[in-house]
Amino acid sequence: MPKNRWDGSSAYIIRELCDMFEATPEGLQKAILLLNGKKSPRSPIVFPELLKQL
Repeated sequence: MPKNRWDGSSAYIIRELCDMFEATPEGLQKAILLLNGKKSPRSPIVFPELLKQL
């Protein structure tokens, strides 16, 4: 879903719990940086034990 449509949808709630990225080349690059540990999460880590498994 495009970022401009997140407000007023379930994506609004989800983005408050974790980092979200658009399914675009730029968004996917940002997600990869986060997953590779090259970028810190901006949102609070809700389940730190899951992060340790990555």
